[in-house]
Amino acid sequence: MKTRKFDRLYEDYIGNVTEDGDGFTNINKEAIDFIIRTNEIEGYTIDRKDVEQATEGVRQGYPLRYATDNPHIISQFEMLKELGKIDKIDADAVLQLHRAQGDQVLDHGTSGIYRSNAAGSLGGAKYVDHRKIADTMRVWENELPNFDDPFSAVALLMQIHPFADGNGRVGRMVLLKLNNMDFAKTLRDISSGNYITRIQSAVNREYKKLKLDDA
Repeated sequence: MKTRKFDRLYEDYIGNVTEDGDGFTNINKEAIDFIIRTNEIEGYTIDRKDVEQATEGVRQGYPLRYATDNPHIISQFEMLKELGKIDKIDADAVLQLHRAQGDQVLDHGTSGIYRSNAAGSLGGAKYVDHRKIADTMRVWENELPNFDDPFSAVALLMQIHPFADGNGRVGRMVLLKLNNMDFAKTLRDISSGNYITRIQSAVNREYKKLKLDDA
């Protein structure tokens, strides 16, 4: 059975489609690249053709679960759909996006739930104490207008590391929204070879704004 529930997702965030002589489609290249790149950063390889076929299935009105069985593609589409419901980014919106991400792509934790344990990165970065996450997220929310740029705001979100898993993918969705749904700009932000270094540099520069140690 077909449904039109994903039409707005497609038209607003994926782009217009025209069928060519081979029956394939021309879609927003940057949107496809974004979906591929954000998963690539996490170590997941997604075939471009799979994303294009999923997008075409959605365009034709099929439920997403029939358009693709790849959980990472489904997760990205569900978060994009959720972005359409979000007027502005705040702490609640971050939870909303993480919930939309779904448990099926998380190795740890539960979607839409803050982590309940201490966490640190393999590189030695110490994230915010799990007992302070809710309060620190409100501080982050209040400081959003004061960051130098959207990338810096998302870098600090990564430092808070509110969830057991899925922080990066949610953070890049937040970046997309803060970039006014500009896939091309967001793709440039996350495709640089020094992406991780830029995050750390922004954290070092902006850390004091959140007063993370005092939250």
